[in-house]
Amino acid sequence: MKAHKNVKLRKVVVIGLVCIFTGTVFLPSVGSARILQNIIVENSYPKSGDGKTEYYAIIAGCIKYKDPVNDIPIGWAQQRFLLWSLLAAPNWKRKNIIVLFNDKTDVFHPLLTVGGATRENILRALDYMAKKVDGDDIFLFAWQGHGSSVEDDDGDEMRWWKPWDRWDEVICPYDIYVDENGKLHNYIRDDELEEKFDNILCKGQCIILECCLSGGLIEKSAKNQFTLDVDVNKDGIIDPEEASKFSRDLGDDLNSSHSKDIYSFGRVVLVDTLGETISRVTPFFGGPLTTGMAMGLLGQWRGSKKDRNHDGFISAEEAFRWARPKIYAVISAMWFSLWLYFIAASYFYKETENQTVANRLVGAIVNGTIYFFLEYVFIQLLYKIRGGAWGATIPHMIDGYPGELNIIELRSRRM
Repeated sequence: MKAHKNVKLRKVVVIGLVCIFTGTVFLPSVGSARILQNIIVENSYPKSGDGKTEYYAIIAGCIKYKDPVNDIPIGWAQQRFLLWSLLAAPNWKRKNIIVLFNDKTDVFHPLLTVGGATRENILRALDYMAKKVDGDDIFLFAWQGHGSSVEDDDGDEMRWWKPWDRWDEVICPYDIYVDENGKLHNYIRDDELEEKFDNILCKGQCIILECCLSGGLIEKSAKNQFTLDVDVNKDGIIDPEEASKFSRDLGDDLNSSHSKDIYSFGRVVLVDTLGETISRVTPFFGGPLTTGMAMGLLGQWRGSKKDRNHDGFISAEEAFRWARPKIYAVISAMWFSLWLYFIAASYFYKETENQTVANRLVGAIVNGTIYFFLEYVFIQLLYKIRGGAWGATIPHMIDGYPGELNIIELRSRRM
């Protein structure tokens, strides 16, 4: 009788663990589906243009750093996938795209110094775009590389719900280094990026940030503690009075000196982690957010399916909605395959006489799930000890653009 109870208890424990890990792996995709509703902002600043829409981009990233200890295991092709997707579209011109990969500097833009995706080159490229882009144009910025945090130097990161937050999130260019005192150098703060993006007065911006702690680059400011979620009715329409009040409050907040994170109206921002979590990449697929968005923006592949509103363009929002389930399938596959590996290893490790296949399989599932749990805990502890944060790759989008931010023109539209 006691043995029978132990078997039932083991089954309950196994089922519970499986449910926990299933939720851990798949639940983020539910959270990522909540996208900020588009709101028309009153009293937006005037933007001059020439009446013609041009598309400009800075695509920067590091997988091979000046200090090899910082290298990221992503292939050459995965790093360039987003660039290829843009160049495959008829509305993108190579001369309008600044490419900064590793130690390679874009030959199309001689104003940049040698050295590739350095701090100086990235900031110079943003200054160049501020002069080049006008109010009718679209601008895209993509970063794929390391992210980190440094001590906040102006108090803008403090939130009433996170009084312990004294850190600025940063991206880590090619030439970062740590001195003998353990201090990081040549990083770019979120405050600096926000200032540069604010100077690019264009019709709309798409910002893709694939790095650790990237969610912290877009957190809300401390001044008004507003919420980004706006109530909508059953038809998805925002109440005009509420939208107007929200717009005024947010406008005041964005114009204040406290608002220095990258989120802003007129921008679609995509990040691959929460504010305090570490991201993960794979040698085969690369960074899940960048690769997924590159696939979503590839007009030659199922372009008509991605263009949900049938306007002849793939917008940033449409690309992410299409790519989101694929991104999470890849993230989930890693954990699921690890679980199956432990089950298979447990099943074939030791054969017991007079034991049926069904009993062996049940035992393998039990043991494999226990091993998987221990491996998961070990990985998370390793992240926390070595990286200072828990591991969780949760790509999501914050949409502050009124309407759809069109990025890719489909060739069929020009026929």
